[in-house]
Amino acid sequence: MDKPFHAIAGKILTLISGGKFKDAMDLFKRNFNLTKPPPKSFINSCFQEYKRQDALVEGCQFIRDILPWFPDDPELMEQEESARKDLYDQLLKAADTQWKS
Repeated sequence: MDKPFHAIAGKILTLISGGKFKDAMDLFKRNFNLTKPPPKSFINSCFQEYKRQDALVEGCQFIRDILPWFPDDPELMEQEESARKDLYDQLLKAADTQWKS
């Protein structure tokens, strides 16, 4: 990949790791789209960083937004399913905690 990509990718990952999820997504969408998608390895890195930050809602939304760029991609479809499951599990856990208190 070229140097500008690495600079943008680094900035996006830094924003995600810093909890600036909206800024990260805005920068991502300004630089990538259906006709100019990023490498899948970068998508995986972003998704993993959302998970590390316990930003399950944002990670799920991220995958759902870019999934149409890679139709029928089994790896991304699996990540989207995993993201939905993690989010659902988190919601169940929160509801259980509320119920017990």
